[in-house]
Amino acid sequence: MNRLLLTWGCCIIALIAAGCASTKPVPENHFYRLVESKPQHQFDELQIFGSLIVDRIKASGILSERALLYSYEVSPEALMQHHYHHWTDSPASLIREQFVTYLRKVNLAQHVATDMRSTFGDYHLRVELKKFERMLLENGGVEVRVTLRMEIISDGDRRPLFIHDYSEINQPDNTSVLASVRTMNEVLSKIYSRIVVDLINTISKPGEN
Repeated sequence: MNRLLLTWGCCIIALIAAGCASTKPVPENHFYRLVESKPQHQFDELQIFGSLIVDRIKASGILSERALLYSYEVSPEALMQHHYHHWTDSPASLIREQFVTYLRKVNLAQHVATDMRSTFGDYHLRVELKKFERMLLENGGVEVRVTLRMEIISDGDRRPLFIHDYSEINQPDNTSVLASVRTMNEVLSKIYSRIVVDLINTISKPGEN
């Protein structure tokens, strides 16, 4: 009887040890943020005489969640979330903070604010995040794809002055998620630069109409 119990005990210990040895460690969570984007150029004088209010950026569905998104080139219809790679805040919040800082640095307008600080301004910028993802290519590479839609609204009569989609695609230096995040920063900077040009062309200075 004792020998039987000893045999069963040894078997149980062996099974437990085998189970522990085969258990993979839980992957570590990684968190990412957007860094301040350096403008390609700064104006010596204001280009817009008035204030710009950047409204809350709209993002629908999983675009509003913190998990980084990815898709495969062979099946672009399917959009998936990384389980262990997250933004420190929602992408819309991070992009708005970065965008406002960029507009201030470029010396574009007399005043640039968010709707949390001010609800009155000469112009409102309404931005929607349409695409913010990594695409895993068939050749083993990665592409970063970003699309923002911007609408300029006159605060006087609330009429839209301009609406446009800004899309950029770029390949990171390597296939890591960190490299993709850095490329997203670069891509957003390019989009901001294009937006600044359109803002200047759409909102004329006094006497330039």
